[in-house]
Amino acid sequence: MTCQFDTVVIGGGIVGTTAAYYLAKAGKRVALVEKGRINGEQSSRNWGAIRTQGRHPSEIPMMLDCLQIWRGIEAELNESVDWRQQGQMRVIYDRGMRDRAEAFMPIAREFGLTTQLLTRAK
Repeated sequence: MTCQFDTVVIGGGIVGTTAAYYLAKAGKRVALVEKGRINGEQSSRNWGAIRTQGRHPSEIPMMLDCLQIWRGIEAELNESVDWRQQGQMRVIYDRGMRDRAEAFMPIAREFGLTTQLLTRAK
């Protein structure tokens, strides 16, 4: 038996399986190669965060696109992927973190992110 592929994706974590899925969806013949169990390495242990907060402004549009994909992926696949959109909270424990959080607020507003800086006064 001879197998021919347009693309071989090495690694069956979130990045590899996503790449293989979209390549196959685009009509490519794809082989997905993983040394162990698909989604059984780091992707099975990560936090699964798709965060927009605290990112460089150039990364935010990509993260917003990712959120749109995740919001519709279960309907597209007709399968549960056990993804839930939730919030993020970070405890600020020094002045440097506070300065970075305050500097991010105009960026958050520019992209329409729901970001709040909570203080003792609020």
